[in-house]
Amino acid sequence: MDKFVKRTKRNPTTTIPVALCDPNVVVSWNIDSIKLRLEKNASDLSAFVARVQPDLLLLQECRIVRDDVPTIQHKLKAAIGNDYTFNWNLHPQTRYSGTAIIAHKRLGHVQVACKDLLCSDKEPKLCEGRTQVIE
Repeated sequence: MDKFVKRTKRNPTTTIPVALCDPNVVVSWNIDSIKLRLEKNASDLSAFVARVQPDLLLLQECRIVRDDVPTIQHKLKAAIGNDYTFNWNLHPQTRYSGTAIIAHKRLGHVQVACKDLLCSDKEPKLCEGRTQVIE
């Protein structure tokens, strides 16, 4: 990925400055419960991040609720260091689905333009925390 594409049709839900540099290493992972991964093998995650040094770590199926976020972020920082920022999109009620964008601080702030592309007031059951769009 050479550059983030600036889209003008979408109104961003979060207004954050544009990235300081382009990401060189992007990792996408269906983590299937971040809580379980951190409990069972946080050292493996730590070693992986140290070896690969991702600019963006994109996680799917995090399976946590909002109340879990502070504890999970604390454990993640212990495992991968304080050089990352976190953006979560979680299911509003249950430990079902959920995504995370973990961005290295050398990128600056990433702009999350849209969450839950399928979600609408007419179809609230589709608000499952499955998507995030980075611009």
